[in-house]
Amino acid sequence: ELLENQAYDRIYVMLGINELGYPFEQLVKKYGDFIQYLQNAQPDSTIFILANLHVTKSRSVRDKVINNPAINSFNEAIAGFADNEHIFYLDASCIFDDADGALAEEKSGDTAHPLAKNYQEWGKWIAEQTGAILAQLM
Repeated sequence: ELLENQAYDRIYVMLGINELGYPFEQLVKKYGDFIQYLQNAQPDSTIFILANLHVTKSRSVRDKVINNPAINSFNEAIAGFADNEHIFYLDASCIFDDADGALAEEKSGDTAHPLAKNYQEWGKWIAEQTGAILAQLM
C-alpha cells in the first residue's frame, strides 16, 4: 500500500536468511520477483539490495540450514539482481565479520543478529556507501 501511495527515492531490501530452508531456486526466484515488483511499483527509485549478514562461527557449524555457506550462496545469487544502474548490492560483512568470515561473537548476542549498539555504525556505513554510489551516478 505504501509503495502505491507514495514515491520513494531509495528502497533498501534485506530479506532471505529466515527462508534459507526453502528450495534454493524457488527462494531466489521469489526474491527476484519481489525486486521486479519494487521496480514496477517505484520505477524512479534506486533499489539497494543488502547482503544478509553472516551468523557466528559457532552457529554456522551446528546449523544445517542457516549457516555461512548457505548465506554466501544466497548472497551471491541476489547480488546478481544488481544492474549497477538502478539496483545496487551492498555487503556490510566488512563491519561485522571476524577473521574467519563469520559474524564476530562479540557483535552478536544470539549468534545471528548484530547487537543494537552496532546499528549506528551499520547505518553510517550504509549512508556512506549510498552517497558514494549516488555521487557516481551524477
